[in-house]
Amino acid sequence: METESVQINEIKQEITKEQPGICMLSYKWLLFLSFLLPFTICCIVYIAGGFYPFGNKQIIVTDFWHQYYAMICEFREKLLSGGSLFYTWHSGLGSNFLSMIGYYCASPLNLLTVLIPEGGLRIGVTLIVFIKIGLCGLTSSVCLINVTKKRDLSVVFFSGLFALCAFIMGYYWNLMWLDSVALFPLVMLGVLHLIRDKKPLLYTASLFFCVLFNYYIGFYVCIAVFFVCIAIAIICWKGMTDAIRSFFRTVFHSAIALGLSMPLLLPSYLSLQNTYAASTGGIGSKLFNGSVPEFLSALLPYQYPNTKDLNTPNLCCGFICLILFVLFLTGHFKIREKICACGLLTLLFASFIIRPLDWLWNGGHYTNMIPFRYSFIFSFILVLLAYRVFIQLEKVKPWQIAVAAEVCLVGIILLYPYTGLLVTLLCVLTLAVYTILLFLYHKHKLSSRLFSGAICLAICVELGCAGALGISSYSVYDSYLQESDEIKTLAAIGQEKELVRTEVSSYKTLNDPLLYGYNGVSQFSSGANYGVSSLLTKLGAGGYTAGNRYAYVQSTPVSMSLLGVKYIISKSATNTGDHTLQKIEEAGHSALYEYTDHLPIAFMMKGGTEPALTSLNPFDNQASLLSQMTGNNLSWQSAKPLFTECDYPTVKAENGSISGSEGYYTIENKENTAVISFTYICDRTGLYYIYPQIQDINNLSIKYKDQQTSLFSHKASQACVLPAGFHEAGDTFTVTCSVSTSERSHSARISAACLNEEVFNQSIDFLRQNKLTDIHYTDTSVSGHMSAAYDGYLYTSIPYEKGWSVYINGEKRETECYAGAFVTVPLSDGDYDIEFRYVPDGFYTGLLFFGICLILLILSILFYQTRKSKNK
Repeated sequence: METESVQINEIKQEITKEQPGICMLSYKWLLFLSFLLPFTICCIVYIAGGFYPFGNKQIIVTDFWHQYYAMICEFREKLLSGGSLFYTWHSGLGSNFLSMIGYYCASPLNLLTVLIPEGGLRIGVTLIVFIKIGLCGLTSSVCLINVTKKRDLSVVFFSGLFALCAFIMGYYWNLMWLDSVALFPLVMLGVLHLIRDKKPLLYTASLFFCVLFNYYIGFYVCIAVFFVCIAIAIICWKGMTDAIRSFFRTVFHSAIALGLSMPLLLPSYLSLQNTYAASTGGIGSKLFNGSVPEFLSALLPYQYPNTKDLNTPNLCCGFICLILFVLFLTGHFKIREKICACGLLTLLFASFIIRPLDWLWNGGHYTNMIPFRYSFIFSFILVLLAYRVFIQLEKVKPWQIAVAAEVCLVGIILLYPYTGLLVTLLCVLTLAVYTILLFLYHKHKLSSRLFSGAICLAICVELGCAGALGISSYSVYDSYLQESDEIKTLAAIGQEKELVRTEVSSYKTLNDPLLYGYNGVSQFSSGANYGVSSLLTKLGAGGYTAGNRYAYVQSTPVSMSLLGVKYIISKSATNTGDHTLQKIEEAGHSALYEYTDHLPIAFMMKGGTEPALTSLNPFDNQASLLSQMTGNNLSWQSAKPLFTECDYPTVKAENGSISGSEGYYTIENKENTAVISFTYICDRTGLYYIYPQIQDINNLSIKYKDQQTSLFSHKASQACVLPAGFHEAGDTFTVTCSVSTSERSHSARISAACLNEEVFNQSIDFLRQNKLTDIHYTDTSVSGHMSAAYDGYLYTSIPYEKGWSVYINGEKRETECYAGAFVTVPLSDGDYDIEFRYVPDGFYTGLLFFGICLILLILSILFYQTRKSKNK
């Protein structure tokens, strides 16, 4: 009898116990507050952190500094000026801008930049980032409300756990990802509607926009859809036939969504085939990325998120999620639901650790820094499960709370070696707060509203800490565009009706041409042309294939002429004695110089399209290229070499010892930094150049005639040819650099050579005799007149892409690729009117896909509506 009485009392308690909740609000208010909470936290952290205009900091850091802001500037400029979105001459000698939009600028929020004055653009872009973070909260709220059917204020705080999760706080500076991350909850809700309710519109539309706004994150979302589709089909099991239909229904509407995005997606994909990533992708022999405890520690709060290259995923989405997940495992939920949820999380976690799985998630590649870019999927699933448990806490037993507390406490203690004392103590304190609140609620010591309010207040504290730890990286606001007005003034002078190129002697970002709006060489982009980068690497002109960039450096007149560079903007208004540069204008501390030996963008050359550039010495490669272009048999080239290399230097080192000979040396560090000097004796009068190949090189400078010139102060990521000044025979010059690294041994070699200006000038004069004249150009075309005196090839310094078409006297001709990098066309002697036209490869095919898929989507919606009406 006593047992029956106890059971009856427990049943009564379950019936009378209120569900957790603060207060019911309308759907619109919940969505507004879900946006407002993370947005407000970001703004508060921004203001309190002393960011501009409340201090001299800005969130433009890392690739946001070097890539994204400059591309947004170019996108804004094209919108304001009415320029073509297909192509830009302001980056990488000319680049497919539609492909850049597909990865960097497709966010509809970027349209707001046209309303922002140029002086306030950085503040405007910062607000756009915070708006995107707020939208992550809004879309999470939409999903949580529709899945749980509960419209309580608590959903605002749980949606904030995703909006301010470690992934978003660690990678918010990759602002082009945030739109697609924000759409991910809608895609997951759409899958549920598609499989359970046979409603395709939300899924198709959300996946379409997810891929359109950023195909990179969209790729991860498509992989996630596959596994989530299987999980939902199992949870909503209605037999094998229904499961198979659900699967094919998802595949069909996924194809429609991808087809709708093809006008942007297909040109972007085809453009990526010209990049370094397309030529790499081995799975490698290393099996694991890290240990299980190390990666589990990433789930704990109060830690700085990984922002770039730490080998741990950003997984944390609030400590409350860990407690509620344990309650989910021990709770009343269906076994198959637990299996599916654990299966998804286990698969994702295993993918972080096991490198072959990580390789598959990344499309057959390993990422260059910024690891585990799909970890937001893990965080959202955890938040979704946590909220489902939270709204049903009245069904939780005391023993389950105790188990959850014990499991979390043991985990915190075991992970102490990976987190440290402070994080451990804070996590224990947070666990104690949540556990006490759960027990008080279960014992009816707290009302549902008071309990939920206390939980949400604790969550708000976690969100504030996440925001403060996330928005912590910064750069100095005043230093970013310090010489902007000067450079833009001088660049405007250099931009003529004729298509010529301008560059700066030292860059602020790796995309200065986009930032300042001039036709330049430099580019740092995931879509950087591999052929151009590879050629510039061989010529020692600043190429870096693995880094997806080719950053301009003031190299020899040979490489600069062949790249069509006519103007150089020096930020110091000084010159290293290179008389091939003539000053023509000054603005403030900067000056505009003109290359006296520049070549136009197109001219006739002899020889084939595949020059032999096999040497590891860029001086040899430059000589081979120029010789091949002029026919390999000109008398001035056979008599004298283009470059004469110097004898081996005298080498000294401070804080280190030197071994080796004949130009190849090894430096052993005695302290953290070794200073190395190479002294050369000039055996002839002329312009000298150096090619340093030194591990961990830094602070390179040249001293001659009691003058010291700094060539660069940043850490060089690739070897490149640099000017060493004009010297008389018998002069000496010394190249000095520091080497700073944890490694104690460094290989070092610097080649130095003198340019034979007679050979160079005669070669350039020969090429200039048959050049493209009367040049006119737009964003997507170049036209001019050519009088060819001999059979050969029309060389252009336009990066080769299949989107370029050429018309000779109105007749379309096939283009070819010169040296794996540039557009060229075979021509016989004669007079020609020539026009190059550009349309991104695959654009029209993409439009066709869009039309077909739009019709299919309309037919699909009509089909399901008709079927639903018949069933009624």
